Amino acid sequence: MPAYCYFIAVTWSKGAISQHLQALGRHLVAQGHKVIYLSDGKQKIRIDEGNLQVYSFPTSRPTSPVDFIFLQQLTRQYLPDCMIINFGAENVMNIIGLVNGVPNRINWYHTPLSAILIDSQNTRWKNRLLVARKWLIYQLAVTGFIANSELSRLDLIAQYG
Repeated sequence: MPAYCYFIAVTWSKGAISQHLQALGRHLVAQGHKVIYLSDGKQKIRIDEGNLQVYSFPTSRPTSPVDFIFLQQLTRQYLPDCMIINFGAENVMNIIGLVNGVPNRINWYHTPLSAILIDSQNTRWKNRLLVARKWLIYQLAVTGFIANSELSRLDLIAQYG
């Protein structure tokens, strides 16, 4: 069986989603694959356990040009076969993955759009712009989705096609 390289974007914490994706990564490593975790920059983390490594994005929410440059350098270094993407890292990882020809870019879809909009402090027009941007990225750069519930799956279909 060939060995693959996976990039997994997840906050490195004790939270349920983080623990779930850390377990997935450890399982992949046990199968002989390389896993690179990419955490937000709220806490600076660097772990090197051979086939399991953890890096932190330069900023607390990976959306700035330095985050794109950082991810571009890691992508060129490791040549990932798959990116598993969560939350705030969606844009940077999907765009860099697309530009570099990463064949599998999987977005983990957790939160229905209606819940995000209820909590949003943005103006209505800014929310529309952000939804349109996400729709564009989803159409162009995502190769697959994993929804954590039937509600999330239906929302993903209704909102983003």
